[in-house]
Amino acid sequence: PLQADLVLDTAGAEPKLVHVFGVQHTTLAPVIAEWILRRNPPPSSVVMETAATSEHGSRPGNVITCQTTGLAQGAAVFYMQMYCKVAITMREEAVQKGCAMVDTDVWGQASAGQYRGEQLVYIAALACGAALVFGDRPKDITYRRLYTLANPAQLDEGFGYQAVSNYHEMLGLSPQPCSIDGAPWVERLAMQEREAVMCAVAHDAAQGKLRSSDTVTAGDVVMVVGAAHLPGIEALWEGGRWRELLG
Repeated sequence: PLQADLVLDTAGAEPKLVHVFGVQHTTLAPVIAEWILRRNPPPSSVVMETAATSEHGSRPGNVITCQTTGLAQGAAVFYMQMYCKVAITMREEAVQKGCAMVDTDVWGQASAGQYRGEQLVYIAALACGAALVFGDRPKDITYRRLYTLANPAQLDEGFGYQAVSNYHEMLGLSPQPCSIDGAPWVERLAMQEREAVMCAVAHDAAQGKLRSSDTVTAGDVVMVVGAAHLPGIEALWEGGRWRELLG
């Protein structure tokens, strides 16, 4: 059976678990979505590095549902409507047939290549009633920070570091050691700060304390991020180091 790449504990008086899955963006694998659909009880929240729409991705911790209004028209909103249609139809079929949602014909069709893996996670979250939460920092903020806070030499060092990481991933080698304090400045701006934001959103979602939503209840969380973020998230979560980066 599929296992999360990381299982993080929120600690505290009522600790919750954050199940972190690393993915290669745009792949078709439905396994994470099926893990969510089979979970009993289902997760209270599903935190995504990617956003379903531009509005969803405008702020860390934003929650989107099938009842969300005020979305600008476009391809992303069309797909959001399709995710909701699949989720609702799948839930209805499961009730009619008395079967699990993952065993419905609707899911069989959706997971056969019609949607990529992260889109299937959106559908699974919507179908099981979990809050679908944007967990990253908007990209324009990262780009502005890179432009204003990194000089050309630091950019060269950072992109060289990233190129080596890409080769490690391509060749199936272990990731480069994650150093919170010794990483290149660009790595901190482009990766570590964002990973700290992801940790914060997952932690707040697990505690039912998202600033952007008062409808999210406390409970275990699933977080889906690019696989390259796993070492950083693990290192920052230990000892609450993510709080230091966020000030």
